Amino acid sequence: MAFDIEFVERIINASMEAALKRMRQADEKLEKAQRAPGGDKAAQLAEALEEYNRCLAELVDYLNVSSRHHRAD
Repeated sequence: MAFDIEFVERIINASMEAALKRMRQADEKLEKAQRAPGGDKAAQLAEALEEYNRCLAELVDYLNVSSRHHRAD
C-alpha cells in the first residue's frame, strides 16, 4: 500500500494554517487585553497569552520535526 504523501502534506499545511490563525486571534486578544480597563485585564491577558503560547509551541513542534527530517536527509 502506497503512502499518500500529498494527502499528508495537505493535512500538515492545514494544521499549520489553523495554528497560525489561532495565533493571530490570540495576538489580537492580547492587544485588546492590554488596552482593557480595570481588574479584568489580568485575566484577559493570561487567557490570551496561554492560547498564544499553545499555538507557538505547536508551530515550534512542526518546525523541529521538519528540521530533524532535513538533517536526516
